[in-house]
Amino acid sequence: MVFIGALQKNIMNLKYQKMAEEIIKSDYRIFLDDIRTPENAWNYMKNPIYLKLDWEIVRNFQEFVQIIEDRGIPGMVSYDHDLADVKYDPKTQIESFEYHEETGLDCAKYLIKKLEGTQHPDWWVHSANPVGAERIKNVIKDYENKKSTEA
Repeated sequence: MVFIGALQKNIMNLKYQKMAEEIIKSDYRIFLDDIRTPENAWNYMKNPIYLKLDWEIVRNFQEFVQIIEDRGIPGMVSYDHDLADVKYDPKTQIESFEYHEETGLDCAKYLIKKLEGTQHPDWWVHSANPVGAERIKNVIKDYENKKSTEA
């Protein structure tokens, strides 16, 4: 039983290593998170890409849009869902439940619009919010499924 666990671990490490080698060829990678760094994501995701790759750290929707406008479609995106713990009205800076902060889901939807039917870059979701993470995964999977049925 221990041997099987070690074998599975080696296979996963090889899988991640091959993925990392492919991703390194990409122009740039976005790590979308309002507070964490890729090293923090490594602590709970245990995916070596967070340690082995260089990332452009993007903190909010506006920065996400700006970097894509400036540099084009990234080779990879790692999404967080909640991009602010407390929602503030941007004009008054007063906490407001009515103000809508754009989330990682909004970023994923923006990128999908920019792709104009082309393939979504490699992606991961490192969000600690399970509901938000699932929403991001679903919108990207739906896009990928729609694209593959059109081909």
